[in-house]
Amino acid sequence: MVRKLILVGLILLLAVSLTACGGGDQQSSENASDTTKEDVASFYKGKNITWIIPYKPGGGYDLYVRVIAPYFEKYTGATVVCKNEPGAGNLIGTNKLYKSKPDGLTIGISNGPGIVQAQLSKDPGVQYDTLKFDWLGRITAEPRLVVVGSHTPYQSLEDVLKSSKKLSYGAPGAGAQTFLEAALLAEALGHEMEIITGYETQADSQMAVIRKDIEATSGSYSSLYDQIKNGDLRPLALIADERDAALPDLPTVKELPGLNDKSMQLIDILISINEVGRAVAAPEGVPEERLKFLQDAFGKALADPELLEIAKKQELDINPLTGAELREIINSGLNMSEEEKQNMTSALDKYKQ
Repeated sequence: MVRKLILVGLILLLAVSLTACGGGDQQSSENASDTTKEDVASFYKGKNITWIIPYKPGGGYDLYVRVIAPYFEKYTGATVVCKNEPGAGNLIGTNKLYKSKPDGLTIGISNGPGIVQAQLSKDPGVQYDTLKFDWLGRITAEPRLVVVGSHTPYQSLEDVLKSSKKLSYGAPGAGAQTFLEAALLAEALGHEMEIITGYETQADSQMAVIRKDIEATSGSYSSLYDQIKNGDLRPLALIADERDAALPDLPTVKELPGLNDKSMQLIDILISINEVGRAVAAPEGVPEERLKFLQDAFGKALADPELLEIAKKQELDINPLTGAELREIINSGLNMSEEEKQNMTSALDKYKQ
């Protein structure tokens, strides 16, 4: 950040000097800009960009990267090398991204809500600062669903609350978005859960529900779609402010009667953090012109008509934000009030082992 401020200061100083000397007309400025773009494009042409995926192959995050990668190559001129770095929810891959050389040749997809909540709750596995990543942008922020196995008796969240039994709820680890959802929903709804962790990925926790090892989990609509469609999983509620057009009959968690202010606050935290979504970042300190080039290429890739057609066929939601827009959401999420932090941390601490 200091280096960026110094760079901005030098650029402003140079601009003032040129004006004072009567040099630097608009045409020469445009030529300099074009030269810079050409230089950056030349830098990336034929290079390898490592794209870290903090989950094992076959999951939703992995699929998004492998679908987008050819179009990111198209607009950078580089070759994308996908590198799966699973473990600890998504903390191992995220930590490796944060510690990578900031030369513009390493990027990573992040479970945005997961890394934000892990930092807020001071998870001991966190070795990064979410605010310090150089963000390329967001791919999407999908609706999140609470689901149970078709083998359970629960037809609604009301059925869960009426039961005197703890609900067994699967999550990859304490740094995962699913863990945050389970802990905060348990506190908001006043119903204790048994959160089962240790799954390598969220897909593994979903399979545990289908195998009848546990009763419930949560996830994005795209990752749950097939299992819901074939009847293996039953959706109970949407973690959102309002119902989704794709699931018009599915109520939101907020529609439950009798929720108090604290309950609403915890649910709002979940909804707010979810807006970070599936995000892509580079380590802090990428040279400014390279970062701008990557951000532009990322935006062009997500707007490519061919990519959008493939995403539609594979039922992959694309709902992008720029790096600047994403940073605003992250700042908002990390700068919540002390009361919100305390309530969230208290709920998480109940279930951390």
